[in-house]
Amino acid sequence: MRTDDDNQIRRLEGDEICAARLAHANPVTVHRSQGSTVERAHALKDGGGRELAYVKMSRARQCSTVYVVADSLEQAKEDLRREWGTDRRIGWVIDSRTPVTDPLLVEVTPSVARPMRDALRHGRLVAERDAILAGMPPDPSAEIRAAELARGRLERERNDLAKGAGQFRDHPSRRGPAGAPTGREQRPPP
Repeated sequence: MRTDDDNQIRRLEGDEICAARLAHANPVTVHRSQGSTVERAHALKDGGGRELAYVKMSRARQCSTVYVVADSLEQAKEDLRREWGTDRRIGWVIDSRTPVTDPLLVEVTPSVARPMRDALRHGRLVAERDAILAGMPPDPSAEIRAAELARGRLERERNDLAKGAGQFRDHPSRRGPAGAPTGREQRPPP
């Protein structure tokens, strides 16, 4: 193997190459390692904050080792403290870091971020509008108009029936038993 320290080639033999000391490994990114479990994990401190640090340091059953490039052990500790103490996740509108839990109080609490207050107020108003609309009967205008049109059609048909006009002009009910006119109708001369 070639070492990084002095770029020398070194030959490993005997106990140095036993399974307890060496194993095959595949380097993967932290994101790719999510959900994986291995016996031992080796990680390079390369940024990403505490969320990625948790992922890379929680993959192993037996032992996790982190490698830090630093001038001293104290500097390495300080670098890890600073890096792993930083929250790098994306903030959400609901992340207010406030103990206020009553939605109406959240809307007026100045310590709550403005986008969260606005989102909660908007959601509450939409819910109120939907509740009001659900409790109201539907607009009857279309049904009333349809009933008026049907009534008008029925009145015209009744008038046509009484006069023997329209669709009732040559209707059999307008004739007597022998086919003679009943007298209620007026037939034009032939």
